[in-house]
Amino acid sequence: MKGSLLPWAPMSLPIGDDDARGYRRTRPRAGRHAQLRSNVSLGMTPWTAVEGLVRELEGRIRADFKSVLPDLSLRFMRYSEWAGPNRVGHDQDEDIICVTDRSAFPIQAEDGIEMSCCVVADQLQDMAMDDLRRPWPLLRGAGPALVPTPAMDALGKACWQAEGRFLCPIGYLFRALGVFNIIE
Repeated sequence: MKGSLLPWAPMSLPIGDDDARGYRRTRPRAGRHAQLRSNVSLGMTPWTAVEGLVRELEGRIRADFKSVLPDLSLRFMRYSEWAGPNRVGHDQDEDIICVTDRSAFPIQAEDGIEMSCCVVADQLQDMAMDDLRRPWPLLRGAGPALVPTPAMDALGKACWQAEGRFLCPIGYLFRALGVFNIIE
């Protein structure tokens, strides 16, 4: 078909096999699952998708850290913009860097929003504890105090976790704990 954006693949090939030009058919065979490499809507560039990830990431991070880092300068940019023309030995110019007033670090955006939340929350938790000169967040209830840390749960969600006794998605810490009034 003239003007088609997709490569032609003959329908006589078994589903899941390569066609004569090496294109991989995308429909899975029975019993096999298809793997989604990235989700980019029509009319959306990869950077537009990253901008959406960054908006959600920033909202979730600010929700958890607004009380302990109220003046937090938090920006996200491509590595190539951050390093400028003097970048040396870095082959991933499109990596996303989180820049704060104290540090800069890659956020692993290619691994999705949950991993990015976990990486940023881990870095900012260290900043908060440095400022406060004590563990943060500190949860007091019946029993010993808990200090949850960012980690991925069994379902692949970024959560605050403590000793298997506390689990809260990153971005919801104060909403959840405000109900129980157990956070310092």
